[in-house]
Amino acid sequence: MTITAVLRAAGTSSPTGFVQIVSDGIVIGTVARRRKWRLRNRNADGQQPDIGWHVITATYLGDAGFAGASSAPTVHLVRLAV
Repeated sequence: MTITAVLRAAGTSSPTGFVQIVSDGIVIGTVARRRKWRLRNRNADGQQPDIGWHVITATYLGDAGFAGASSAPTVHLVRLAV
């Protein structure tokens, strides 16, 4: 599973800081801000996510110039690879 979160800000300033990826209410990763965040093939213990439906959100933690914000939840189905 690959999760990509894109942060857009108005104006010419660029936010810094971190974003957390949450699956089913559990933080599965925290990564430093870049143009895009990518978190691949992980859950809380570093294993592949369980097969089934998962509710995923991304939360930007904010910095000195930008307030934190959260994405709307999205539902993702993890299937068995064949």
